[in-house]
Amino acid sequence: MVKRGDVVQILAGHDAGRYCVVLGWADGYPLLADGKLRTLQKPKRKNPKHLQAAGTALEERMLTSDRQIRKALHPFNYGQTAKL
Repeated sequence: MVKRGDVVQILAGHDAGRYCVVLGWADGYPLLADGKLRTLQKPKRKNPKHLQAAGTALEERMLTSDRQIRKALHPFNYGQTAKL
């Protein structure tokens, strides 16, 4: 079970392969944001079966703005060697 702040990879759907962060839960579905397409103001509700935990969690302070989320997820979405 993923919790708030966990980084997850989307396995199915339009956003398959992308990494997002869990913002919370609504009606049994996690709410995801990546800071770009899915912002804090409009998170994506996703079936938990279509997610895989990346084994990393962001600190609560990193979940306060879209810019901070984008910066934290950049190594996941664009590779570990990409510059921030």
